[in-house]
Amino acid sequence: MVHSSSPEARNEHRWLRVTTVLAFLPAFALLLPYGLISFRPLPTVGIAAMFFSAAFSTLVLGGGVRSPGLRACCDLLLAASIIAILVPRYVRPVRPFNGYCRTLNQASSWIFLSNRHDSWWEKSERLVILATYGTTPMLLNLCVSLTEIVGEECPT
Repeated sequence: MVHSSSPEARNEHRWLRVTTVLAFLPAFALLLPYGLISFRPLPTVGIAAMFFSAAFSTLVLGGGVRSPGLRACCDLLLAASIIAILVPRYVRPVRPFNGYCRTLNQASSWIFLSNRHDSWWEKSERLVILATYGTTPMLLNLCVSLTEIVGEECPT
């Protein structure tokens, strides 16, 4: 096991931070078209979490954030926001005035897009791949944030 203050560990953490900066580009390129064409906010709002993660990693790489506690808190907040975007919540059916059953929060069930049977189905069949590939950099970013949280030295 490499001690987190050793040069090898610092170099490893540096590459992890560079990875989060580079992961923003494909996430932006895949999630923005999905959101614009599908008119669905999730997982497109993940672009914001990815942007803040890339900006924070740039600050860390530039030496602007030196406190391990602050880094851990920011990584925890970023990881929580990515989990909130990626994990669908329970969707409760609601009956509007015309009696047509719709979901209260359709945006939170983007993972189940391929199971839909409505007029939007033809378009969603082609768009679900954009959302799926767009969330891959988000998952990578989540893993890096969790690695950074676990890798921080706890003061004793």
